[in-house]
Amino acid sequence: MPNNSNKQFCIDKPATVVNYENGIATVRLDIDGGGCESCSDNKKSGCALYNFGAIFSPPRDTWQLPARHPLAAGERVRLVVQSSVLLKIAASCYALPIAVFMSSAVLTHLLSGTEWLTITVATSSLVLSYLITKKQLRSITTNINVIR
Repeated sequence: MPNNSNKQFCIDKPATVVNYENGIATVRLDIDGGGCESCSDNKKSGCALYNFGAIFSPPRDTWQLPARHPLAAGERVRLVVQSSVLLKIAASCYALPIAVFMSSAVLTHLLSGTEWLTITVATSSLVLSYLITKKQLRSITTNINVIR
């Protein structure tokens, strides 16, 4: 029986090359029938998750990604990302800011005992962790592979 414990699970999405210059491919994601009807139809009246996400960043269907091989406009490709990368991204987006917020609030309250300082430090640490996470997420394109 083969050992599949080292197998990397990947998530892929079909896309079409719009442009290719100097190793950078501009690709447009293909809309498929996956997910709920509201998201797949790009309706503004979709689920709460779509509406909440659209407040902070509009959905992107065009990406500029490094490509290992020259590509032609109109060529069909797949964008592949390892599921472990998505798990790390989700943890850094959700768990890290909450952990920083809670730990800074508890530590400040234990050390100072004043409410206004606890609220100020906890809120400041939450904003700082958000900015750090946002900066780290800008490098997500290095984890996406363009495959023919």
